Amino acid sequence: IVATTRELLLNTIVVLKKIATAIKDDDIRDMNDFYLSECYDQKLDYSQTVFDSQPWYQQERGVETRRAVAILAHFSKASNYLSEYIAGKATLITKSDKEYENYSVQMERFNAWEKKGHDYEILEMILEFVKTLLFIRRSHQFSGLITAILMLLCNVQKQVGFTTRGVKYVAEIFKEIILARPFFICFVPLIDVFICFVEFPAFNVKLCPSVNEKSGIETGKDYQYFKNNSCLLAVFMAQLMTFEIDEIMTIQLSHSMLSLVNRGFLLYNISWPAETDVHNCRVSILSFTIKILYMCSKINVTSMRKRLTDQPDGQIAKELDADFWDKLQHRQFDALRSGIAFFSFLAKREPEIIARAPDADDLFQLFIQQVTAVDGFSLHESE
Repeated sequence: IVATTRELLLNTIVVLKKIATAIKDDDIRDMNDFYLSECYDQKLDYSQTVFDSQPWYQQERGVETRRAVAILAHFSKASNYLSEYIAGKATLITKSDKEYENYSVQMERFNAWEKKGHDYEILEMILEFVKTLLFIRRSHQFSGLITAILMLLCNVQKQVGFTTRGVKYVAEIFKEIILARPFFICFVPLIDVFICFVEFPAFNVKLCPSVNEKSGIETGKDYQYFKNNSCLLAVFMAQLMTFEIDEIMTIQLSHSMLSLVNRGFLLYNISWPAETDVHNCRVSILSFTIKILYMCSKINVTSMRKRLTDQPDGQIAKELDADFWDKLQHRQFDALRSGIAFFSFLAKREPEIIARAPDADDLFQLFIQQVTAVDGFSLHESE
């Protein structure tokens, strides 16, 4: 599996680099228009998994590579040995393994790769892939593979953890993916990586160069401009807020954003916004979390399921089993409980944040009114 994944990933890199040699400035300008086109409003199919043999969407490329990385991510949850290799903490033990030797000689790309045998060869490979992807503006074709890569990084961190040097690789990969502007499907996995690594200074240093300088990003209805040294938090939030968010993703994002806020702000891994900040990347995160939490409180999962299933184009909803909807309901209730705790913390400890964030005061009041009317939701006496 490891040998196959490496070879497939390197094959993908070679193809992308061939495209890079032919790319022109006009192609880059065309892609800047493409990022804000209807194509980026892909309808999400929640029945799909990273293991699917069929493309997730019409433009997807690298399906076999996505599946191979997904399998590696799955195995890494159960294997310290595999996770340590991916994290750069150990090498593969292949000596005297005749089957591996016979198979590996066929891996032409890997055997010719100049970084073969590098302590962090998997991370080097992933970083090379995402850097090339950013350069040629093709993240929309590989959002499935990006999702699998993000899952792999999270699983390895949870299983064995990365060294400081490994975290620096992850931070660079995270940065390149965000700057590459992937499809919306990648944003919950991106937040998962954010949550996993936000406690590490080697990761956080990449997020925001300085709140005392301009963010380096310009946004409007028909454009988004940013540079490699722009504030990554500002870029991330600017992209996230351009997408149309359906009800299912509203619940998933609410849960993820609250986890991020808890790990980032409430544990002081990310500093709270200050009035002296030149740009509002941190306020944007908190404002978005407040808004998405209120939207989450308005959703009735049972009614939503019936409505989506009864629609003429409701085939996707029909393919989602009862377990999916039960987990979604559970995730919504978790988000609401965490949301109440989050608002309580803000009201007691950081009330000025509610005053500074756009519409936060109104949404705070509306959330408190709405959450008491959510069907089936209740709080324990201790809550």
